[in-house]
Amino acid sequence: MISQATHKDKTLLFLDNRIFVKRSELVFPLRKNAEIWGITYSEMRTFIKRLKNRKMIATRLHHLLPTSAHPSRKLTIISIINYDKFQYVDNSQPPTAQLSPITNTLDTNKIY
Repeated sequence: MISQATHKDKTLLFLDNRIFVKRSELVFPLRKNAEIWGITYSEMRTFIKRLKNRKMIATRLHHLLPTSAHPSRKLTIISIINYDKFQYVDNSQPPTAQLSPITNTLDTNKIY
C-alpha cells in the first residue's frame, strides 16, 4: 500500500471519473484488491478494519458516477497514517543514515 500511495496531491482518472487524492492516499477498490490478493471480500473488509483499528490507515468513500451496469458505485480511498515516516524527504541526511550500522560499514565491493 505504501508503494502505491501518491507522493503528491493530484487528480486521478479512474473509470472515467476524476478523483482528487492527497499525498499518502491511494485508490483501493476492495473487491478488485481482494480478487488480486486471493482473499474474499469479507476477509478484505476485516483486514482494512484491523488496519484502521490499529491506526495505520484511515479510509474515506468516493462515490463514482453511476452507469446503467452499476447504479451505485463506491470506491475506497485509503490514507496511510505516518506516510512521511516511511519516505526519505530530509535533504540534509544522506540515505545511508537510514540503514542499520552494519549495512553502513559493510564494504559490498570486497569478495569474502
